[in-house]
Amino acid sequence: MLFLLKPLAMLLLLGLAIAGLFMGLIKGQPIYSGLSAAFLAGSILYGKGFRWARLLSIGAILGLGYLSVVNFTVYPVAGTLCLILGGLGLWNLIGLGVSQDNDEPLTSMVLLLSKPLYGDAELLREIFSKVIGEGLTIREEPPDKDFDEVPDLKEGEGFLVGQSPQYMLGAPSGVYMVHDQEEPYMDDPEEAADETNELRASNALRDHKAWVAVDLVIPKDHEMPVEEHYKFIGRLIAELAEYSASNCLAVFIPESSKFFPFDEEMLEGLRNGKAVDALIESIQVPVVQIKDDDEEMLAAVAEAKKTFPKFKAAFEGKGEDEQTFAIKAPITSAGNTEFIWISVSNLTDDTITGTIDNEPVDLPGIKEGDEVEVSVSELNDWTIMTEDGLEGGFTMKVLMEAHRRAAEGN
Repeated sequence: MLFLLKPLAMLLLLGLAIAGLFMGLIKGQPIYSGLSAAFLAGSILYGKGFRWARLLSIGAILGLGYLSVVNFTVYPVAGTLCLILGGLGLWNLIGLGVSQDNDEPLTSMVLLLSKPLYGDAELLREIFSKVIGEGLTIREEPPDKDFDEVPDLKEGEGFLVGQSPQYMLGAPSGVYMVHDQEEPYMDDPEEAADETNELRASNALRDHKAWVAVDLVIPKDHEMPVEEHYKFIGRLIAELAEYSASNCLAVFIPESSKFFPFDEEMLEGLRNGKAVDALIESIQVPVVQIKDDDEEMLAAVAEAKKTFPKFKAAFEGKGEDEQTFAIKAPITSAGNTEFIWISVSNLTDDTITGTIDNEPVDLPGIKEGDEVEVSVSELNDWTIMTEDGLEGGFTMKVLMEAHRRAAEGN
């Protein structure tokens, strides 16, 4: 119940501190007002990340407690008010504040799903045993049990407490909260999708209907680097993803607000302890959405078309040196259009033939490696890769910059 009492206690504390501030002014006792104001200032500053401000709040509370005892007979109302404030304040700032600081970023991984997991404690025990070991047991304890410290567990031991949609998972490295929610992760998935310009991530946000997550609640060793907890969480997420394979859409890291479209290739890296690095390595070529009237993109496409004769001449005059020729053009299927890179195998004055170079996001019936033919008039960009480097790629800089701005929230 402490997770509910803490915000209630804080609201009561702030209310009492404001009341104490005005009570001191009314009674002509500026010291009461000053200490109440000091407590308010300390609480606000601590909430903004200034750890030293906790000392200011505790000092104010101790001062109010002393005045409460000394002046109780003279000012019983103010004395009682400050006594309550002091007791609750010490309980909150010292007792409730031990396990986790609010200014710490959430160490968590979230798996967005197209369908709910429909899990229970027994299913989670079976899934997580692959990571923790057969010593993982289900404990029959109240679902609202609060853990002030991490129980001593040996390697291969662990426990699960709770019921859907929330469980507490105990492991040698700490206590974790497991979420199994049958609803979208964000309040408005459509709005979130519209604000994301990478097509795969946008589709995942729009299409997901449920999510599972693993959050670090209390570390066993507070000196352990957060990367080690991500490695453990990553292994748990990998097993959850394998069980939910066909329903996995993306992995989200709340700490960095990064979305990673799901790819089965990321599972091996997560299992091997690469954690966030495994997600980064799985990133495919970004499919970035750009407005049709974007001036920078229009200029880049115009430059590609203008310089295409250079590409054509190089392709027709290629020798035995290793060179890769590719163009980008729109490909349409089932009413959806994507600009796809194509490795060129043949070229005429009017058409370009080649094989699709990257996996489409949403083009039914079309996949990487398929042979296609497009009109030269539809050319969007071109590249020539030689041992000396890359030529062309006019739109790539525009797309990379747009992707960077979107990732930074600009």
